[in-house]
Amino acid sequence: AAHPVRRFPMRTTGPYALRFNDRLLLNQWNLENRDINGAQPGVDLNVRAAWPFSRGAGVVVAIADNGVDLAHPDFLVPAAGQPHFNFENQTTNGGPVLSGDIHGTAVAGYAVAQGNNGIGISGVAPSAGLASWKMLNATEEAIGVMFQFQSNSVAVQNHSWLLSGPGLAEVSELATSGLSNALTFGREGRGVIMLRASGNGRTIAANANDQAYT
Repeated sequence: AAHPVRRFPMRTTGPYALRFNDRLLLNQWNLENRDINGAQPGVDLNVRAAWPFSRGAGVVVAIADNGVDLAHPDFLVPAAGQPHFNFENQTTNGGPVLSGDIHGTAVAGYAVAQGNNGIGISGVAPSAGLASWKMLNATEEAIGVMFQFQSNSVAVQNHSWLLSGPGLAEVSELATSGLSNALTFGREGRGVIMLRASGNGRTIAANANDQAYT
């Protein structure tokens, strides 16, 4: 057999992605929980083992909440050109309205804040796109529309909210229809991925199963 002499480049990096240079990354113990000796004192998401395979590029994540500060420097790139919407007043402004509307910004940061840009923090999916959906005071009809909104371009929806009030809380028929359409027909038939909070009621013995959405 005769063939050219070829060289194959070798790689020296391990299975972990290099640590990002985001200024507050070391405070994000839930992304990587390591002490100065490299030991793991508690659980974490082990994101640096996932980042060599995927950082969310090409995926759009919608944060359904009370609005996201889209002018934040960690969101300028992921939010550019994405389908933001306010389901409370039917406008395309996905930003907060009141000074106390800060929850959605915090949630979006941990989801998709741009990583390795030397500022702020990094999201779990630091290369994903961000769509801000303001909806905490929306009508039942608007909630039903929201669940199936842009369902072929938005692959993941994050819902870190619960219905108000104690005890059993059911899902309206309009919302159920929207959810069904998203899960059945979204992403060209593969279904939209829905992430939902189970609540912060452990100290009062609240049951996450009381929330029909969950």
